[in-house]
Amino acid sequence: MGRKSKQDEAADRFVELRAQGKTYEEISRELNVDETTLLEWSKDRSLEIQNLQAIRYEAIQDRAYATKARQLELIGARIEAIREELDKRSLEDMDTKDLEGLLLKYLALLEERREAVRFTIQDGEFEFQKATWQG
Repeated sequence: MGRKSKQDEAADRFVELRAQGKTYEEISRELNVDETTLLEWSKDRSLEIQNLQAIRYEAIQDRAYATKARQLELIGARIEAIREELDKRSLEDMDTKDLEGLLLKYLALLEERREAVRFTIQDGEFEFQKATWQG
């Protein structure tokens, strides 16, 4: 396979720059190519540009997800540290209003997790059914 012409190399570079989000004006200055030519290359090589953009966006998302995963790890570690510290403490230092508020919070959490129990009779026998509380 032969060596690419300067125009082909410039067109390849154009595809890379467009995929990076550069404007026609910026690319025109960098490559020293008329914007009319860039528009023609864009039309001819739009699929290549789209594919490179997709690859670039996927890489960005992968980095963002890794960052998000690390953030979740840090949040989880903080929650665990807070739990450990709370386990060491007594509720004696809390004022009445705060203690009542804590009681209501835990009662609400308990209510969210409560399950309803129903008894039914089928063919003269009791059947026990446990269903999630719809409260």
